[in-house]
Amino acid sequence: MRVAVFSTPRTCSSLMCYITSRRFEIHNHREDVYTHFTQGMQEEKLEFLKTTDGYVVKLFSRYFHNDRNIRLNDMNWNMFDYVFITERVNLVDQMASLYRRIYENTTYINLQSSEVLEFYLQHKEYLKLFYNIKTDILSLHKNAYVVTYEGLQNNPIKYLNSVTNLNFIDSNIPLPKVFPAVTQTLIDYKQYFTNYNELKLFVESWNLIKD
Repeated sequence: MRVAVFSTPRTCSSLMCYITSRRFEIHNHREDVYTHFTQGMQEEKLEFLKTTDGYVVKLFSRYFHNDRNIRLNDMNWNMFDYVFITERVNLVDQMASLYRRIYENTTYINLQSSEVLEFYLQHKEYLKLFYNIKTDILSLHKNAYVVTYEGLQNNPIKYLNSVTNLNFIDSNIPLPKVFPAVTQTLIDYKQYFTNYNELKLFVESWNLIKD
């Protein structure tokens, strides 16, 4: 059994890895495949994914950006029994969440900073790539499911049963309270960041095509 969670950051991808590892009783590699290999060792990463069994692995779209970790043309998504695609419907909140994680002690998003602009424009490229790869996966893989951050917030097991046919069972998956989707600690970024509307206009200007 091989499972991939394809995602971008701040989409509950870690929660999805945890739940699927418990559901299928497989090892949760999270992002370990990439932290244990150096940049440029694409063949080793791909070989690991092909030859290892009994795991779930998280694959961020940035790993495929400019063939950074794995050459996209070499990727065969059908090596996985299941692919879960985690995404966030509210991209503005996703970008706000990213900023809060990197710049913890501020409630103002400095979009005039060249460092911050570079940070966001890089993630814009990762998102564009994410949506392109998502389209390919859904067209090629019969067991690919789109899972949203928003859907996972209240009752993740019930939600997953509504969007898949995999019979996730609450009693078999005791969810740790460290996950936002369990504790429901959603942050109101409109209130948290004093210039949230400025970020909203900035992200909307990207005109990303999600489907």
